[in-house]
This record gives sequence, structure tokens and C-alpha cells, in this order.
Amino acid sequence: MEKTVKGMFLKNIVDSVMREKGPEGLAALKNDIGAIHYYGIKNYPLDEEVRLQHAAMKLLYGGVSNEHYREFGTLQWDLYVGSVIGKTMMSLFKNDILRLALKVADVLNTVSDGFEITAKETSPTSVTIMLANIPYPIEYYEGVWFGALEYFKQSNAIKDGKIVSRTIKTGTYEYDLSWEFATAQ
Repeated sequence: MEKTVKGMFLKNIVDSVMREKGPEGLAALKNDIGAIHYYGIKNYPLDEEVRLQHAAMKLLYGGVSNEHYREFGTLQWDLYVGSVIGKTMMSLFKNDILRLALKVADVLNTVSDGFEITAKETSPTSVTIMLANIPYPIEYYEGVWFGALEYFKQSNAIKDGKIVSRTIKTGTYEYDLSWEFATAQ
């Protein structure tokens, strides 16, 4: 199966460059990768997202590094939960971080296709998520998961969270997420 991402996600990246760097940043992005007009519900090859991410990171952070991938992953989480589809998905889970974590494949599949994603509950306050065959370094999804934990902290569902990640092989990673509830469950 071809790996794809929805245009709405690519549009969010373009919008973040516009928001942070203005028209000059948008012109630089267009100069770097070419056309930057994406249709929200159209599937685009994942290679297009990778190129766009690299160009956006150069403009937003001054380069592409593992730390920038982590920062960009957090930004991507924030962009997702701020989007119409993200708000809709999050309303289905309310403040239930465990339920969301266990359905992470469904959530990611709203904006992408072609990834192997599994989640396993390891306790009432922890999960292990495995992502296979992804084109990003391990730090990208560390940033995404950090963004998710911060989201649930801000909604007062949890008071603390932790991420431990490990590489199984290039492009295949496991992430142990754990948290402490803000109130007794």
C-alpha cells in the first residue's frame, strides 16, 4: 500500500510557515519546493510531506535536525487538534487519554494511510505504541506524543506524563507513554 497523507495536513504546514514567517516565508517555501497549494481531502504521497516538512523546518528552525523533528512533531500535534477533523476526533475521546492512545491508529489514519501502527495497554496509566515503516526519525513521534500529553495536561485530565522511546530498526519505533491522572479514576 502506498503511504499517503491528506492535503489538509500539508495545508496546515504551509499555514504554520505563513503564520510564523509571513509572506516572505511563504515565498521562500514555494521557492524551495514549488507548488504549495494542496486540496484538503486529496491524498498526497508521503514523500511530498517529507519534502514539505524539511523545507518548513529550515524556515521555522533554521535547519533540519533530530531536535527540530521533535519540535515539529509537537507542532504537528497542535495543528491536528486545532483542525476541524482533529477537533472532531478529540471530541469523541473527551479527556480519555487511554482510549485515545489505544485508538491511535484510527486517529492517524484520518490524515494518513499505509503505516503499521499498534497500541497495547500496559497498565491503566500506560501504553506502548509501535510505529513501523515510517520515514521520520524517532524524535518526530516523540514530539507528537509530547504534544498529546501536554494537550491532556492542559485539559486537566492528567497532571504528568512520560515518554520512553526505542528504535526497533530504522523506521520502526516503540514508544512507552505513561501518565498520572489529575484526579482519582
